[in-house]
This record gives sequence, structure tokens and C-alpha cells, in this order.
Amino acid sequence: MEPQEKGEILAEKILEILSKGIDLSDDVVHYIDSTFSNPTIEELQSILADDANCEKDSLMELLFFPDESMQIELEETLEQYRPQMGDENKILAYLCRDPLQVTFRFKDSRGALKLQIPEDVIPLFLTRLKLSKHIDAKLIESILNYGDTENIGGFKEAIQCVLVNNLSEFPGFSGGFTVCRRRSVIPRSWYSC
Repeated sequence: MEPQEKGEILAEKILEILSKGIDLSDDVVHYIDSTFSNPTIEELQSILADDANCEKDSLMELLFFPDESMQIELEETLEQYRPQMGDENKILAYLCRDPLQVTFRFKDSRGALKLQIPEDVIPLFLTRLKLSKHIDAKLIESILNYGDTENIGGFKEAIQCVLVNNLSEFPGFSGGFTVCRRRSVIPRSWYSC
């Protein structure tokens, strides 16, 4: 498959996920309410449109921080196409072609905030998706063979952060693989750092 095609397929998957909208977590809503005194949708739009507001950038980064559900939804596509560092630039170019709008949904009666994604937010968003980090094939095989089928996607998403170089104490694995950044998901006996 041509790298351009792979980049477009991955970008399309990201657009598909974003087009569904994002449900704001309780933590994000708490940050918004405590920082901006329970703002209405109109007040939030005003804050995000005001370049002079010192809180705008941190709020924008928080809104566009990929959550676990987004990572899980993207995981199968990432496994299939295994993007590399160069592919991220193609994905970025594809995502920046046209203005992107995302709907953020509050769980309370405020409703939804529709927001056009500023181009300067997209690169950081892609970086946080960790598109070019891949789980070792042997580990994926073990997860598929022995993992709880209901939680396989979440487990694979969780196994993305710290590279462990010496696995001699782990039966069946040689070389490095990625260990969960939220260590509570993996039994303590699995990691040594």
C-alpha cells in the first residue's frame, strides 16, 4: 500500500471518530466549571474565540486531548496499517486540508459545544494519539489468546508507554515490548521499573 493511501485511510478514521463528537468526561467538565464558573455554551464559545484570554490555550488542549475511548476505537486501524513517523506528516496534511468542526457534548443540560479545530491544535492532538507506537506482535498475540475478550481493546490501548528492554524474567518474550502507562492494569510482577 502506498504511504499516501495509508495516511489518508488513517486520517479518514480519525475524522470519522471526531465527526461522532466527543462526550466530555467528568474531569474535563469539572475543570471547565471550576475555571470558568459554570459557563454556558455561549460563554465557552466566547472564551475560545478570545485570543487575549490566557486560559484559552489550556482549555483548547484539554478539549482536544484524546481520551481512552478514542484510542480504543483507533487501535484496530493502527494495528492494521502500522503507521510510521513519516505517515504522521501525511495524516496532518490531510486533516488540515479543510476546516474541521467537532461537537463536544456535556452530560448536563448545557447541551453541545460546536468548535472548529484550530490548525495549531491538530499536530499536538496527533502526537498525543501516539500513532507510530506499536505493540509487539507477540504481546498482541498473547492478549488475543488469553485476554478477556470484552476488554482486549482497552488492554491494548493501555499497553503503549514504557519500553522494557530486558524481558528475560518474562517467560515467552524476548527483546523489548511496551508496558502499560497505567501500571494498575498489569499485575505488579510484570514490570520492573
